[in-house]
Amino acid sequence: MAHLSRPEGDRSRAQLFLIGGLVLAVVFLGLALVLNSAIYTENIATRGEASVENSNALGTVGEVRRGVDGAIGTANRLHDDHPSQEDSIETTVGEMDGSGGDFAARRGVFFEVEVDGHEHGTRFFQENDGNFTAPNGSSSDWTVAEDVSVREFRMEVERNALGDILVDPLNVTIDDGTTAETVEIGTDGSDIVVELSGETCEATASRTSIDFTAGTVDGRHCPALDPLGDLDNDDVTVDFENGDDAEGTYSLLFDEEDRDDISPDYDSDDVDDDSDTDAEDVIYSTTVTMEYRTTTVEYETELEVAPNALDA
Repeated sequence: MAHLSRPEGDRSRAQLFLIGGLVLAVVFLGLALVLNSAIYTENIATRGEASVENSNALGTVGEVRRGVDGAIGTANRLHDDHPSQEDSIETTVGEMDGSGGDFAARRGVFFEVEVDGHEHGTRFFQENDGNFTAPNGSSSDWTVAEDVSVREFRMEVERNALGDILVDPLNVTIDDGTTAETVEIGTDGSDIVVELSGETCEATASRTSIDFTAGTVDGRHCPALDPLGDLDNDDVTVDFENGDDAEGTYSLLFDEEDRDDISPDYDSDDVDDDSDTDAEDVIYSTTVTMEYRTTTVEYETELEVAPNALDA
């Protein structure tokens, strides 16, 4: 059975270190491929096509963004406090800067990337299968978070525990203060149905994963969820309705550090060891500055990286 909690134990931790190393290796390879083309693009640029090298700089931006994205994910999984998470990210970015800078210099390119800052956040989750009521089962209609930015909002549901999509679905509402979108999740008797504004996606499995921020159902694009990406992710409120008509797990990250300010229905003092709901520290986003220079192009940009954000 799949759970959304951070893996524990020496074996899981070793696996995460390995994954983190592989992510970094892939990023270094991507940077190498982009930076290695500098000689070719500079030769073209000297013939009046500098836009080609500009594209090369933008390609480097994409690789840096991907690297920081992976660094944040690895830090949040390996460490459980903000200082350790920050140190992990800054170490990875430092390695990107050192290795990438050395490689670029040998090809006549100046490359530099450094961390400007981090935004602390919280992951709120239910790690074991249960219904979607408020912590300790106090209410089936409740506010999961209010006035926050959201990323990595995922859910897994059991078909046999869902209500009828036409009668009593689980309703997940995301409201940005101007527009409120309600995703209905239920069953038509045989399939799991995910519906938003009359558009639907179906899943035939007995257990289905829904990624609200990526807009997927069981890893496949769900067009019905596309309107969620148009919401303003600065100050959104997330509500569950009919939480007792569903069972499974969920996890979402917020840019709020104070756990008791996340929701009026969540009080850390009320969540005991027997509760299925919990919260943990995460880095919500990291901002870096990247500089890329050749004899014909000077490019500098600031990147705020928040992996899998609602409006990404």
